[in-house]
Amino acid sequence: MNDFEKWFAKATRRFEHGMLKLAVVLLCLLFVSQYLLSNQSLRPYLNYMVRLEGPRAEEVFSPEPGQGLPLKLELALEGKPAPVRVLVNREARASFEEGRVQLEVKEGDLIEIDGQDLREPAVIRVVFASTGVKTPLVGHSVTTYGTHELLGWVTLD
Repeated sequence: MNDFEKWFAKATRRFEHGMLKLAVVLLCLLFVSQYLLSNQSLRPYLNYMVRLEGPRAEEVFSPEPGQGLPLKLELALEGKPAPVRVLVNREARASFEEGRVQLEVKEGDLIEIDGQDLREPAVIRVVFASTGVKTPLVGHSVTTYGTHELLGWVTLD
């Protein structure tokens, strides 16, 4: 074995050991960073996207203690009765058989109108909302014809 081969073998061995040490250090850094990112109080400081996204929807729409009281909404179908259902949080809660529907909702509930079985457009209007309900507003209406229409999220003043 000549001098170049000895030097090359020694250099590659040192390089392999250096790469192994680097891989171990990077793996340790990965575990430490993942542990720190799992801490909700440190996360906004370590991840810029968390600050851009804002709070989670559950945090915004979750009722505060004592505010989970049921609220009343009354919806009216304008025109003749039609096979229209009212969905609250994606679950069928009522249907328009007599032209008006009363709902009990909570803050953060998603209200949709399912008019998939309609043969002609139907207008649904909010005619009453409990005191303190900010949205959907009284008088707000949606027109549905063969689709799901979003009436709105229930929010409070």
